[in-house]
Amino acid sequence: MRRSSLVERAEALKDEHKTLDKMETEMAQRTKALVYRLREDKINFNEFKRIAADETLTAAIAGFMLGNKTRKIDDVQFAKASQAISYLWKFFEGIEQARDLGRLDNENYEEYDPYEILEILEAYEGPLDDEAIQDILDNIPTSDLGTGDPGLQLPATWGGVESRLARYLVTPIYGAMVAGEMLAAFTGGKKMMRRVSRHDKRVCEDCFMYDSMGWVPMGTLPPPGQRCRCHDRCRCEVIYE
Repeated sequence: MRRSSLVERAEALKDEHKTLDKMETEMAQRTKALVYRLREDKINFNEFKRIAADETLTAAIAGFMLGNKTRKIDDVQFAKASQAISYLWKFFEGIEQARDLGRLDNENYEEYDPYEILEILEAYEGPLDDEAIQDILDNIPTSDLGTGDPGLQLPATWGGVESRLARYLVTPIYGAMVAGEMLAAFTGGKKMMRRVSRHDKRVCEDCFMYDSMGWVPMGTLPPPGQRCRCHDRCRCEVIYE
């Protein structure tokens, strides 16, 4: 019953917001509203967790439907849509700890994008040994310190909670959509694929490598977000022929 309900919600999301951009905008708004309700004590934490988990699954399923142009989700596809849930629960633990410490209401904190952290480390003057790196990171209350492993660090502000929650409710939509497109291309008889990176400073070495491989047989390359250091921030495009 729960699975069928989530699939129905995903269908409604896809039907109302028919493009990737519109779906991502909608889920970003839902993320903002959900965090606001928790911050203002309009919902309890257990309700917040339930809604966040449901929205995460809904967004991923809708993304797959958008890419594959289907309303049917099989067991394998549903399992893939559920992969982030274990990380989401770790994130919930981090939120609870941060709230208990009074960390989220500290207005002196500033959230940093992981790529900004890399720039800070690269610009650091002096010996960049383990002690120096740790000192820098201790003073950067970022959402995830660029680890690529969601849920490992405590969020520093409510803005950090929102930006990290968006990694579950918003950013996976693109990866799910591309996975759906890949399946549609394969079942439609396409034989070759190519993964094209954005060619900017935020593209990881893995994505540059996949891009440089050019056209390869279908199934040779993983979908964006898989087996690359961009993780769920990956925005590579995959084309087929």
